[in-house]
Amino acid sequence: KGINAALSINLYDFINIENKVEIYCNGELVIKRLIIVFDDFERSKIDTVNLLGAINEYTENREIKSILIADEEKINKSEYIDFKEKLIFRTIKLVPKYSFLIANIVSQYCETSIGYSEFLAENKAVIERVFSESELGNIRTLKSMIIDFERVYSCWVKSAIPTVNMSDVLYTFGAVLFEYRAGKYKKSEYGYLFEDTRLKDKYSRYNANASLLSSLQIWITSGEWNEKSFIDDIKNKYGIQCLSDDAKFLFYNFWDLNHNIISKGLVIATERAYKGELSGDELVSLLQKVQAMNEYGINLPLDLDYTKMLAG
Repeated sequence: KGINAALSINLYDFINIENKVEIYCNGELVIKRLIIVFDDFERSKIDTVNLLGAINEYTENREIKSILIADEEKINKSEYIDFKEKLIFRTIKLVPKYSFLIANIVSQYCETSIGYSEFLAENKAVIERVFSESELGNIRTLKSMIIDFERVYSCWVKSAIPTVNMSDVLYTFGAVLFEYRAGKYKKSEYGYLFEDTRLKDKYSRYNANASLLSSLQIWITSGEWNEKSFIDDIKNKYGIQCLSDDAKFLFYNFWDLNHNIISKGLVIATERAYKGELSGDELVSLLQKVQAMNEYGINLPLDLDYTKMLAG
């Protein structure tokens, strides 16, 4: 009986919530109006009807001003629509000034690697561009991009390999990170070949100057950081003055390959595969591109001998 009685109790009978609060300011008693703010309304785990009923009690019966902060596109419940029509006096759409936010984040970043803050400032336009083209508006991912890339920056600078292409790598790194965090960058039987093709259409500078590094791709998608693989990546791509035809065939985005690169680079890369001179990543890249060329009906300049390749 005691439990049943307790469950039927209305807490408002015992807890008096007023719409004004008394505070002391400079020794003087000041009465201020109370305002209740509900943040992330759409994420609330409380039953919608109960929550709306409580807000109705505050606003209508107790005359307490209330502010709801919510992403209305994620609220599809009819109870909320009815509630909004009856009780919400004014709706204000907040349009964030992303350019200002990004500038603020970059200017206030606390570097752990000397020179990184200056690098971010110099590449603020690059960061804004990849953020804008992602069309996701996710500030948390933007911050992760900036924080994570500091490790890339630090390793690259210490390696003494020319950093002229680091801005392109930052851009492509950000594009992959945004898509992966949004659940849109998924591996298929051909690896990420077709995902990279899609991103090429979405991001204007994607994989510019062969800036898609397999070591960073693995780090983003699996969480596995391998400094040696990263150093090998940038050494192979940017450690020499000019990429050879076979390196271009292996490292460039599929849709960036022209007839000259295919006719020369594929032949050289295949011969290197027969001799066992390709790394695992390079061999995978070769096979993926050959598979894609077969699917799209692109004539190969030679017949591949997979027995020799396997032996290599």
